[in-house]
Amino acid sequence: FPSHDSPSLPTVKLVKNRDKEYQARLLDWRMPFVYEAINHLQSVAWKVNQRVLETAQECWDKSLAVSSLVETDDIEIAPKPEGDWDSEEVRVWRKQASKIHAYNGEIRSKRLSASKLLFIAQECSKYPEIWFPYNLDFRGRIYAVPQYLNPQGNDLAKGLLLFSEGQVLDNRGAYWLRVHGANVFGYDKVSFDERVQWVEEHDALIFDTAVDPINTFRWWSQADKPWQFL
Repeated sequence: FPSHDSPSLPTVKLVKNRDKEYQARLLDWRMPFVYEAINHLQSVAWKVNQRVLETAQECWDKSLAVSSLVETDDIEIAPKPEGDWDSEEVRVWRKQASKIHAYNGEIRSKRLSASKLLFIAQECSKYPEIWFPYNLDFRGRIYAVPQYLNPQGNDLAKGLLLFSEGQVLDNRGAYWLRVHGANVFGYDKVSFDERVQWVEEHDALIFDTAVDPINTFRWWSQADKPWQFL
């Protein structure tokens, strides 16, 4: 809770709904199982995956686009060619310029989101543990309140988070880690044993990626969910 000297914090409703009558009715209901579920999620401590953050920051600095992380510069539009406005050469240029202009407009919002995500991750990386508050919609679906960095975020957001309380995996845990690795790479339409086999066949590449993700960028960036795979 904030101290008396702290600025007041915004109130977050347990259930996201603008209907004041609906919110008033909720005050008369007791939902112990719902409260228990949300409090359980809110009690889980997380931390930022420092190595993934460092790789993401380096990719950002080098304008290496992958998944939720987009290139840092707009694509340049070629100079308009000489000729009449309705000439074939100029029509081709106009079509290409229009596509590039639309792409640049779309990518700017994604670039802003990626920049905010990296900034928040850098700030949160200063702490050994972080927690996320949750609320729910009128159907009972639970969502993390903070934007950008949260366990329900995009590929990069999920790749940037670890449970703060890790455990040593036994053989069963290692098996399912391999399954998960194959899943996020995109090799998920075969049996579990085949997914494990795929990971074992790519052990050398996987370990090389862990040691030097920038020099192995071309391989792991092809994954279906590259930041989670990393």
